[in-house]
Amino acid sequence: MSHDDLFIDPTGANRDAMGAMGRRFVDALVDTLGTAARRPPLDMSDPGPFPDALRLPEAPVPLDTILDDFRRLIVPGVMNAAHPGYLGHMDTMAGAVPTFSALLSAGLNNNPLFFEESPSITRLESELTEGFAGLFGLPGGSGGMLTTAGTLANLTAMLLARLRASPAADEDGLSGEPPMTIFASELAHVSLEKAAITLGFGRRRLVKVPADARHRMDPTALAEAVAASRSRGERPVAVVATAGTTVVGSIDPLGAVADVARREGLWFHVDAAYGGTLVLSPTHRAKLAGIERADSITFNPQKWMYIPKACAMLLIRDLSSARKLLHAKAPYTLPALPGAVNLGDHAVQGTRHADALKLWMGIRAFGLSALGRLVDEQIALAGVFAERIRASGPLSMVNDPEMNIVGWGAFGAEGGDASDSVRNSLLQQLISRKGRVWVSCPEFRGRRILRTLFLNPYTTTAEVDALVEDALEAFGVGDA
Repeated sequence: MSHDDLFIDPTGANRDAMGAMGRRFVDALVDTLGTAARRPPLDMSDPGPFPDALRLPEAPVPLDTILDDFRRLIVPGVMNAAHPGYLGHMDTMAGAVPTFSALLSAGLNNNPLFFEESPSITRLESELTEGFAGLFGLPGGSGGMLTTAGTLANLTAMLLARLRASPAADEDGLSGEPPMTIFASELAHVSLEKAAITLGFGRRRLVKVPADARHRMDPTALAEAVAASRSRGERPVAVVATAGTTVVGSIDPLGAVADVARREGLWFHVDAAYGGTLVLSPTHRAKLAGIERADSITFNPQKWMYIPKACAMLLIRDLSSARKLLHAKAPYTLPALPGAVNLGDHAVQGTRHADALKLWMGIRAFGLSALGRLVDEQIALAGVFAERIRASGPLSMVNDPEMNIVGWGAFGAEGGDASDSVRNSLLQQLISRKGRVWVSCPEFRGRRILRTLFLNPYTTTAEVDALVEDALEAFGVGDA
């Protein structure tokens, strides 16, 4: 086998052959996604170990075999997010243009870590994040960076809070410092716990503030928690509000939390990894009121903007100051040209994929107004489903949906949380076996519930009807 079989010749000598090869991969992808509705939303059975001969072959494997094994061994066991009945997690089908754009960025294989490694994509990332900061109402001088996930964005935000509170920690670490604390809702994402561990705060220094009956952080309880922390000799440094909690999509009262943060001198971070897409909807963007007061925002276009994974970002109110706090120059790069930056000088992550390209191309293909209409449609569909649950009889709601996430389940008057968990786990299994829809069964406030997310643009009331019918059939109710 020659180089011409393995690489795209930079002189164009094997252009036709490589074009034919590429079309076979595109056909395999389109065939897989174009038949998604014929396969179950998720097959939870274990596919078993891969045969030894298929793992690390010594000799080249023919392309026919490689693609056949993809169809035979991989496709049946993957999350089938393109299925209209896949309603279980914050994953959805990716848009066509950003999907094919990811192929372009993979082939270019640029590393937008430093300007000299990818001038155009480095500039694009800077300008895109500046634009998103403006969408959220952050002032001039704001901007940010792309990350591989919201977890890394939240980690970087908490690092900024720590460095602002104690600039000497940049050189000397936390030795001798009073214990630092950060505050978040008891329903906040687990990535904040990981950040507390990684950054040396300690798991116990992430203070979990009680949530109210609407599953939103209680600002009064937050203020009390900050005061209690100070009385213990600790140093509060940051508060994190969530715009779209993972299980039920609740949105903390951002303005009231911002008031506490400003009064107490805390870094105010908003984890809008999921709910940030509401900013694209004229109908629903008011639910994010107060986000414009944030010092930093996490946002993940990979969730509700149909951009292929991974694509997340951290937006920062005072980008210049943040870059000074995070600055760590690598000796193997040249200074950026005037008006540009080396993104890697101010980021925790090193080498990364050029995600700005698929984000840019995806936004251009959709248009922000079309994405906003999709948000409106899916929130409306969540409302339809919620009404069906309320009218069902044996099923009950956990939350009145603020977004496109509905928590629900079967909750008994007797037996308590443990019985509810068993009942809902069994209900999920029975629904899954039907193969028409798939919902998740997370733990929420001490018991298992069922969670439904309306993300797929091809999901309709037909899937709503199928889900309700399959759930009621498990109780021996209805004609399903």
